[in-house]
Order: sequence, then structure tokens, then C-alpha cells
Amino acid sequence: MKKPDKSKLIYSDQARSQRPKPGTVTEHEAQTRQSVQPEAQARSHTAESGYGADPGGEHSKECADEISGFVLTFNAELINRLSVIDRNIIEYGKLLNDSQPGAAGKILVRWWKTGSRGRIGGTTPVFMVLYRNRVGRLSGKLLDKKNIMRKAKSSHNFAINHAPTVEILATLANLFDMRAKIFNEIGKCKRVLSAMKTKESNLRYIAARSPSLAKQITENLYGAED
Repeated sequence: MKKPDKSKLIYSDQARSQRPKPGTVTEHEAQTRQSVQPEAQARSHTAESGYGADPGGEHSKECADEISGFVLTFNAELINRLSVIDRNIIEYGKLLNDSQPGAAGKILVRWWKTGSRGRIGGTTPVFMVLYRNRVGRLSGKLLDKKNIMRKAKSSHNFAINHAPTVEILATLANLFDMRAKIFNEIGKCKRVLSAMKTKESNLRYIAARSPSLAKQITENLYGAED
């Protein structure tokens, strides 16, 4: 068996003896620690090192441009979508009128003011059905769009165009839903803006509190001014 090299063993023993014991500090580390003053340590966590630094005026401009661009695009898309939906409702409303005879049971599309003073959704399309009143004249009353296809008459003169009438009613009900969703999303935006206004007092407090915190931090680091 080959004996281990004595010089390597001596070197290994010397290396282990020169290693610092756990918890001890070498002279180089002590000098490094002494060179870092409390003021420098405090400064390393301030805005000078980039933590919480002011992003500059360009930041506000970029944010404003991004929001403005989104709002303009969002508004344009909503207006365009609403315009397309309304044009189709008008077109299919004419088809619905032509597909049925002018008799009791005929379903029509009418544009009515809805909500408080007509403010919610402006003029909204609704279904109406014709019926004969007490004096024998045709009048109209609102018709719920739920299961609207089943409400299409199929007897007598209504039978000839019953199938296309049902398809037209299904398409109109779908268009009504699309239109309602647009105004529902607008309503959500209004509610969010309204909720943000209730937080203005919190923002005022936050803005007023900042100088006090800055003063407290400075006093804690460097002492109160005489």
C-alpha cells in the first residue's frame, strides 16, 4: 500500500489551522465594515440608489398618453360596435314587419325610452305584439324577449312565413343581448369612477402624510435639529 505524501499532509494541517474559527472576523472584513459609515448605510436605501426614485416628468406623460390612447380606442370601438348592432336591428325589424300580416299577434320592434327619464341606454329596442282592444282596434303592448321564438304565430296568414319569422326573432334577441352588454360595461365603468371618488379623502391623507414620514425618517437617522 502506497503511503500518503507527508508534505501534502503537513500542508493540509497548516491550511486547516489557518482557517478562521466560526464567528470570528478577519482583519480585512473588520476594515471593510469599519469603512461603511452609518450615514452611507442609510443612504444605500434612499432614492439616490434608485429605490423609490422619481421616474421623472416623462413617466407622467407616458401614462397619460397610454390612458388617453386606450380611452379613445375603447370609445371608438364601442361606438362602432353599437352602430353596427343598431343598423342590424333596424334591418331585421323591417324583415320582421314584412314577414307577418297586419293582424293581432303580429310581433314588431319598437324603440322606446327606458330607465329613469330615458337616460339608461337612451332609446332601446323592444318587442311589441299587436292585439285588439275593447273597441276592436289594433294596439301594441310590450312583449318579453324570453322564449320569443315560441311566441311567433303560425296559424292562418302567419303560417306562410313562420320559419323565417322565427329565425328573425332569434337574431333580434341575440342583437338585443349584444346591445345590452355594451351598456352594462359602460355602467360598470361609471360605478368604478363613482367608487374612486369615495377614496379621494384617503388620497388626501396619503399626500399629507408623506412629509411627516420623511421628517420622522430623517430624525431617526441623523437626529432632530436643534
